[in-house]
Amino acid sequence: MNFKVLYVDTISEPQAQINVEGISSAYNKIVKLIKFDYRKIAKYFGKQIMNTSLYIVAKITRPNLIHIGKGETIQGDTIKIIKKNSKCKVIHFYGDFRNTPQPYVIDIGKYADITLLYHKDQRIIKQHHDLGVKNIGFWWVGSDPDIYRPIQLEKKYDVVFFGNNADFLPGHEERRNLIKAIAESGITIHIFGNNWDLFTDHQNIVLHNFVVSKEFVDTCSKAKITLGYNAVNDVYYYASWRRPFNCMACGAFHLTKYFPGIEEVFETKKHLVWFDTINEAVELIHFYLNNSEERENIAQNGREEIINNHTWDKRIEEMINIYKSIGGEIK
Repeated sequence: MNFKVLYVDTISEPQAQINVEGISSAYNKIVKLIKFDYRKIAKYFGKQIMNTSLYIVAKITRPNLIHIGKGETIQGDTIKIIKKNSKCKVIHFYGDFRNTPQPYVIDIGKYADITLLYHKDQRIIKQHHDLGVKNIGFWWVGSDPDIYRPIQLEKKYDVVFFGNNADFLPGHEERRNLIKAIAESGITIHIFGNNWDLFTDHQNIVLHNFVVSKEFVDTCSKAKITLGYNAVNDVYYYASWRRPFNCMACGAFHLTKYFPGIEEVFETKKHLVWFDTINEAVELIHFYLNNSEERENIAQNGREEIINNHTWDKRIEEMINIYKSIGGEIK
């Protein structure tokens, strides 16, 4: 394919590696990829020089597609001038959630060919439209089965949770309550993430550093149950999708909080299991720890579903189709 993509993202951020590695690998299989680490450049040289550099790189490389991830310091005016001086298409992916539209998403969205959100909630989509985002679609993450795959290790962790602790969305308090309830039920839960000091001395809660890539894979392979609980659980189709996709790709049994739309992606008790309340979650954990054959069957089905439908290769195919839908040409 004679096609160039300028991929603009938080390329060197450790917590972004799960997505960046997968996106880059999938793109490299089918296009010529140029990467632009906007956050690193802005950190060392300032926002204005970074925006000027982005324009210059786009002018020199002449990509067919500019794929922007996150983009909090990228200015709408930069996108406007890039669009004015080239025929490339600009796609902005905002793979996060806040209760109100973020100003930079609106600014970029006024000039990008399409803004891709991480959910399908019409209430929030309307807010973006009303503020001037001209075109909105949906995209999500995938998993790289070359990295996220089962490894034969002793399953020494009963329950594992991957994620950081914060306070800016209501789900953070709810999942603290869930973790506490699991521990108080007599189950040891291992947390891999940042800012969990409140549980430093808590019985049955073991704290670990945030992990990515091989360490993430090893941890999943050691876990009997991986636990999912989003910061937001009432927005249609919104989730921290990389958690279930990557855990399941590693062959882990995944137990997660229900959110609207999950039933359109997975079947409970076939690919994974979901719960509604904290009490139900604790009961399910005890049940599946004591029913290993059923747990492992679900885990295997879940892995097959990820490999068949939720890889980064599939996601980049979707991205190319989105590019075509906004008038992009492939020669």
